[in-house]
Amino acid sequence: MEGKKITERIKDKAVAFKMRFLSNNRFLRRGSLVDNLINRGVLDSESERGGFYKEKLVDANPGMGYCMDERKIGTVVKHGEDNQVATTTERKDIQEAMLRPAFPGGALGWVTMFEMMGYETDEAIEKTKQLYEEMGWGKMVIHMDDHHGDIKALLEGGDDVLGCGFLGIRKRVVKIMKKVFGKDIDISTLSDTKKSEVIHKLFKAGAEVVVLTGNHKADEAHLVINHEKGKTLDVGDLYDENPTFRWDAWATANDEVLTAFKELAGDRAKDMDLDLFYRLQLGMNLITAELLGALHKFKRFSQGSNVVFIGNREQSLPTAN
Repeated sequence: MEGKKITERIKDKAVAFKMRFLSNNRFLRRGSLVDNLINRGVLDSESERGGFYKEKLVDANPGMGYCMDERKIGTVVKHGEDNQVATTTERKDIQEAMLRPAFPGGALGWVTMFEMMGYETDEAIEKTKQLYEEMGWGKMVIHMDDHHGDIKALLEGGDDVLGCGFLGIRKRVVKIMKKVFGKDIDISTLSDTKKSEVIHKLFKAGAEVVVLTGNHKADEAHLVINHEKGKTLDVGDLYDENPTFRWDAWATANDEVLTAFKELAGDRAKDMDLDLFYRLQLGMNLITAELLGALHKFKRFSQGSNVVFIGNREQSLPTAN
């Protein structure tokens, strides 16, 4: 176990060094963050792969999705009558969940954002619930996979580690973000709440659970950063031949969400502008994908990055001051 921790610490230091461009350094002042990254070959927007994904965009459903995960949905778990667990495999329910805008960890990602602002898990969950209500996103949504036996028993109180890649690494993600953004904002590390307990707490707070099926294909995948407003990707349809992690940035990194987040997050976020809000979310996506092994071609000044940008840069991206 100690050997594993040492390996993780070495890896995390390397990831923090790799992601240092996300901090508000001088080159950002010469234009927008994404323009700079595209010009340096970190992001790919003009290639055949970028065109492929643009053609695959579909209308996004209302609400906020379950994660950036590339796998297919097998089951959707909801609160039934008398708050009993109810599962559905109906295609309409699966498609409704699949086509909501994507954010790393879904509601768990927003809980993590509030925890980074200094809140304990219970309070962060309550603030996430309020954010969803204020934004009209409907019920909170999280995910797990189908590799852990009986879904109902797990959600009703089992202690097994639940299957969500972001859940498993989010403490590491936040520690790396603290190193990367340390000069921009004060970020708190996460408490020692058990992984399964966080999922149980979210489910008890009313969250739906999307159950994913299949194995990760991180070493084959692309990460798509989408700024095409109102659009998303059907990653279930892409999974077999073109596995794809995604972040629908247009839905989460905008002035409306920033205003609501700042009001709920309190003093730590009071001076946050759209540029920093965007960079924090981009960092969460890139660092999560890196730790999951999905940034296998992600290097500065490289050719053929597997991080693909699609959308209207002129209208949707903040510009650093």
